Amino acid sequence: MRAVHLCAAAPADCSFANASYTSGVTAVLDHHADDTMKCPRCARPMQALFISMVCDFCDGLATDEPEYDRGWVVWRGRPMPADEYVFSSPEDADKWRAIQGLESCPIKEVLAPVKFRWRLSNGSVKGLQMADRPVTIYPDKRFPAAPNRAFLADEAA
Repeated sequence: MRAVHLCAAAPADCSFANASYTSGVTAVLDHHADDTMKCPRCARPMQALFISMVCDFCDGLATDEPEYDRGWVVWRGRPMPADEYVFSSPEDADKWRAIQGLESCPIKEVLAPVKFRWRLSNGSVKGLQMADRPVTIYPDKRFPAAPNRAFLADEAA
């Protein structure tokens, strides 16, 4: 549909000027009168049926991938999103896993759109480089980017 602009303002001064649609039918847009689209046959107001919105990133169509920061987690298989300790190396994650008695849990790589803030642990296990606080782990990359949020790397493919 192609909209015909009936505004008295100059087209450069009107945000609705030269609106165009794809169906090829012409409709009348007199937005200063009642903000409605008019039927091309009878000039009565037309009713909008629906509006469709999509996210190209979540649908896999956009590739505006940020550089991800990497970390490693001892994955206990909790329902996601799950808060977990993230370590800067798989070796530090393995040390923590052994001390906690979680040898049956795999060490998985996580990716974060915002860089981790690393610190040395000072709790029951000292000297391991880990994120400054627990990180919320998501199943894939479809979450709002923020500090201390990451997703499982092997699940993202």
